[in-house]
Amino acid sequence: MSGSGGGGSGGGLGTGGCVDVSQVDDLQTQDLEVIGSGFEAYEGLMIRIIATIGEPNYGMGEAPIQDGAFDIFLPGVLSDYTELGVYVDRVRNDACDPDDELLWQMATGPLSALGPLISQNSGHAVCEMTPDRLRIFPEAGACNVNGNFDLTTPIHCAD
Repeated sequence: MSGSGGGGSGGGLGTGGCVDVSQVDDLQTQDLEVIGSGFEAYEGLMIRIIATIGEPNYGMGEAPIQDGAFDIFLPGVLSDYTELGVYVDRVRNDACDPDDELLWQMATGPLSALGPLISQNSGHAVCEMTPDRLRIFPEAGACNVNGNFDLTTPIHCAD
């Protein structure tokens, strides 16, 4: 089932953005739009979003933070209980560096009720993120999404 997703294309990205959904699992079928605001402290840096149901499957998007905001559309990345990892790639090495970068994360519920941070009234799932709404899960490791996906290994976004 690995790598059978919908290819590497997406939308809603500013200059320099990328979406890669070539590694999603067959179970990951629903679209997700991630809209971020309040990220002024990270202006001009690249934010990366990883949607996974566990290694080795993932969909990812990255975009520069402009005016404290970003908007990334990830087609076909959600399934029941998808885990989302979000980090600002300060080092620009396509990996999460535990010494210099902070990983925020969250998990969705089942597709029928994705959770309080995700709305579904626009024809696809929308997650509005601000730094104060995102959580850190130190028990999983500094750069590990919920203990199920290690982001210390570089993942190049190839759309």
